[in-house]
Amino acid sequence: MIYLLLSILSSTSLVLIFKLFGKWNVSISQAIVFNYFTAAIMGFMFDGISIPLAEIPEKPWFLSVFVFGLMFIAMFNILGISTQKVGITIATVAFKMCMIIPVIAAVFLYKDSMNFLKVAGIILACVAIIMASIKKEKHEVEKKYLFLPIVLFIGSGFLDTYFKYNEKYYIQESDADLFCSLTFLIAATAGLLHLLFTFFTGRAKFETKSIWWGILLGIPNYASLYFLFKALRMEGFESSVVFPLNNMGIVAASALSAFFIFREKLSPLNWAGIALAIVSIAMIAWA
Repeated sequence: MIYLLLSILSSTSLVLIFKLFGKWNVSISQAIVFNYFTAAIMGFMFDGISIPLAEIPEKPWFLSVFVFGLMFIAMFNILGISTQKVGITIATVAFKMCMIIPVIAAVFLYKDSMNFLKVAGIILACVAIIMASIKKEKHEVEKKYLFLPIVLFIGSGFLDTYFKYNEKYYIQESDADLFCSLTFLIAATAGLLHLLFTFFTGRAKFETKSIWWGILLGIPNYASLYFLFKALRMEGFESSVVFPLNNMGIVAASALSAFFIFREKLSPLNWAGIALAIVSIAMIAWA
């Protein structure tokens, strides 16, 4: 259970750091690249490259790190664009509701158990996400951008599902650090190429502070993926339980942290959503 809690705390730290980006006017696109490099370096430090480099391409999960790395960058950009075009609420709900996809996949692919209490808990979790995410924002949504939250929902759900698939069939315990670090390295490389393009075309200017903010972001980012991997390996916890608990824990912890640390106002509906999230977590865990 400790790994799941550490994953939730790490992901919540990411949310809080992103909030600081706005306060300090940090370039998210630049910081995210240094964040991925930091996360990759952390993985290599912990792993120590325990296997010869020539053997890495022979690993059954080798091609998967390219899929994860490229999709990490893609989903990040889609999340940012969705926030701008359709609003924070819709983007957040689409991003967090993606937990439904790996849950369904776990039932059909890995024969995870499914009973009334777990189903009821997952349904309540979906309602809780909507209630906790709704903010008083005036944002007109253009119909031509409605595909963005759909892509975000499907893409994020695919990532979680594919991660579980690799964890179950391909990634050995000893390869966890290496897998995570290579994934982040691919994401960092793709992000750097895009960043260099924006520099050379004059669309952006380099900001030194993005390096330090990226390093600060990269530490919990690496931890969130590594501890999620460990959580999926916990005895007695099916992935159809881990993903909802992880997402709901992040929703509740992020909202409460924003309230206590940043004095962010929460409406009665938001508080009700947080309470419902806690209830759904208890139901799913008990199931």
